[in-house]
Amino acid sequence: MLLGARHMLESQSIRCCVFEFGATTFDMGNDPNEIEAYLKQFGYRIRNVVKGNPIFPGRSSAAEARFSVHVAIPIDVAK
Repeated sequence: MLLGARHMLESQSIRCCVFEFGATTFDMGNDPNEIEAYLKQFGYRIRNVVKGNPIFPGRSSAAEARFSVHVAIPIDVAK
C-alpha cells in the first residue's frame, strides 16, 4: 500500500496513515527498517499508538515481533 501511495506521500497529501506491525510484516517480505526509512524520506514520523511503546517492537525478526499499531504523520504535524 505504501509503495503504491508514493506520489501522495511525496506531496504529503496523506495526513495520517495507520498500520499494523507484527510477525505478518515479515511473513509478507517486509522489513520494518525499510518501512521506517521509506516513510522518513518523505518527511513522515512513525509513532506507536500506545504511548511509551517502541516503534516496531521486536523489529529484528518474525519470532521476536510483537503486534502493534502505528501511525505515520508528516513531521510538521507531529510536533
